[in-house]
Amino acid sequence: MNDEFKDSCTVQEAAQLLGVSPDTIRRRIRLGILSAHRKGKQYLINRSELEKFMHDNGNVHGSVIPGSRKDAFAQDMVQTAMLKRELEVSQKENEMLRERIRELEEDKAFLLDQIREKDKLIGELAVRALPKPRTPLVKRIRHLFRRTKEV
Repeated sequence: MNDEFKDSCTVQEAAQLLGVSPDTIRRRIRLGILSAHRKGKQYLINRSELEKFMHDNGNVHGSVIPGSRKDAFAQDMVQTAMLKRELEVSQKENEMLRERIRELEEDKAFLLDQIREKDKLIGELAVRALPKPRTPLVKRIRHLFRRTKEV
């Protein structure tokens, strides 16, 4: 590795140190539980950051025995961090959706006003556009169906 990255380790190395799979390390990076930087297509994790994570989660220098109380505690801590992150994301999405609903309700009110105005205009124009009949409709219908006198 370059001098620039000598204090970093790969996902596979971090997985071995923590006793988890590389996919778990990548998931923790995506969720922001572990910080890492990319070098090409590969994540590099700062060793001091990894040691701090291991210490905070009861995994000092990889000394946690799988199935032990420390291991269960570490898994609980990771799961708690993941759930907190999911909660934050859900709350942000919720707020965005509430804002979108407010915008749509404002649009709905505007469009309903436009519809009322157009209906009123149509009513006014329809009266002017249609000619008034010279004789009332009832009179014209009676005239059509009136019986002629037979002689």
